[in-house]
Amino acid sequence: MFHNKAFVNPYTKVDFPVAVELHRRLYFEVSVATDDKKLSVRADRCYATPTQDQKNSLKYEFIKKGCPSDVTVKYHSSPSSRAQRFSVEAFKFIAAHPFVFVHCQVTVCNATNPGSKCSMKCPSSGRGKRELSDNVTYDVYSLVQGPLHLTHEKRKENRGRILDKTGSSPHIPEALSADNHHK
Repeated sequence: MFHNKAFVNPYTKVDFPVAVELHRRLYFEVSVATDDKKLSVRADRCYATPTQDQKNSLKYEFIKKGCPSDVTVKYHSSPSSRAQRFSVEAFKFIAAHPFVFVHCQVTVCNATNPGSKCSMKCPSSGRGKRELSDNVTYDVYSLVQGPLHLTHEKRKENRGRILDKTGSSPHIPEALSADNHHK
């Protein structure tokens, strides 16, 4: 995870948990650390959960089958086929939980194979992608990054607006009240 679209300064372990604002763009890179130019990488599935457990049933998927499932996902140019860069706006799922972890299932492929899973393009129409042959095998790795949480300033600002508009607060939206119960 990087601070901005320059993809120069990654967050380090001491930076977490990272505070993010709702709708702020989050920048990620998946890569295979090798000098082997015959390898390429692709994020097949990326999603957020409220825990480090990738099998948590509560999740928000933003990349499925290597293609965006959230309209805010953008792909960015990468220095080589051994890295894939993308960004996504911080989604409402983050507001509904005290902490969020981002998981990606990443495939490593042979970069010299034009029919590899890593070279597949997302369909521009409603038609499905062509299937890969069954005899091709891939190495799939699971990565996790986090935790992320919504900035406290933004939460206070949102609460203030709710109270100002109504004069009193007979109910606070579920995303904000869920946050309060976990403090």
